[in-house]
Order: sequence, then structure tokens, then C-alpha cells
Amino acid sequence: YEADSTAASKDLQDTHTKVALNYHLSPENVNEIYQTLGPAYADRYIAPAIQEVVKASTARFNAEELITKRPQVKSEIETAIETRLTPYHIIVEQVSITDFDFSPEFNSAIERKQVAEQDAFTAKNKVAQVEYEALQKKAFAEGEKYQLIELANGKAEAIKIEGDAEAYRLQVIKAQLSGDLLTLEQ
Repeated sequence: YEADSTAASKDLQDTHTKVALNYHLSPENVNEIYQTLGPAYADRYIAPAIQEVVKASTARFNAEELITKRPQVKSEIETAIETRLTPYHIIVEQVSITDFDFSPEFNSAIERKQVAEQDAFTAKNKVAQVEYEALQKKAFAEGEKYQLIELANGKAEAIKIEGDAEAYRLQVIKAQLSGDLLTLEQ
């Protein structure tokens, strides 16, 4: 048996649900079912049961949960339909939700939300990339700074050595001019 049901979700979104019910009549009670319920038992008992159960179950979930928690929604609907139909000797084999549909406005809002989430994800990735590039530049600058410091220290050391050598050379010359080489050796 297939039935369409329109209901409102917990967050008051219009929801159109199509349900397929696989069932059979209790073989021992077929005569009783036709005598008490009549040959139109499906329209008189199954259809209203599906309508009421789907409306009640849909109202317990918001629209997003109807999609993301579909197995739970299906299970709840199946259990409730089974509970409603068992007293009439109608045995539920399986309930399938073949379609959930929402209003065009809601579908559009979902699409806009998805686009916004994708844009936010892209922006987040760009920020992460810029931060990574900044860290790379900082590391490179630190390396250059260290290299320049070492180069400057090396030059300063070379100048000091050259200065010491020049001072020593001048002392030698002075000592030679004064003829006092002994002072120099001390």
C-alpha cells in the first residue's frame, strides 16, 4: 500500500512524505477481517493509520533531522503503524519511506546554506594557506637574519684580527726604529 502524507516538521517546515507499506492479513483472521472491517479495509484503516503516524512522527523531528536521521524516522513510523494495525490483524512486514520532499522555499534555503558552508570552508582553507605561507616567509627571514648576523660577526672578527696584526706590525716597526727588539718579545 502506498500513501502520500503532508505534515509539518518540528521546525514547522511543510513536508511531503511518500510511504510504502508491505503487509499481509493474518491468515487465521481473514474471514473476521472481511466481516468486521469490510473489503475496503485498506482505505478505512491502513490509510488513516499511515496519515496519523506520519504526521505525529514528522512533528518530532526538524526538517534537517528528517533527512539525516531517516533510519530512525523510518523505524519510528514502522513501529507506530505496526502498533496501530496489529489489533485489526493486519501484519506489517515492512515500511519504506520512498520520498521526503519539502517546500521550494526550504529547498532553496538548504541550497543557500550548502553554498555558504562551502564558501566558508574555501575561505578557511585560504586563511590556512596564507598562514602557512607567512610561517614559511618568517622562517626564511629568520634564516637570512641568522646568516647576516654570522656574516657580520665573521667580518668583525676578521677586522679585529687585521687590527691586532696591524698593531703588532706597528710595534715591530717601532721597536726596529728604536732598536729595542727585547721589549717587543716580551
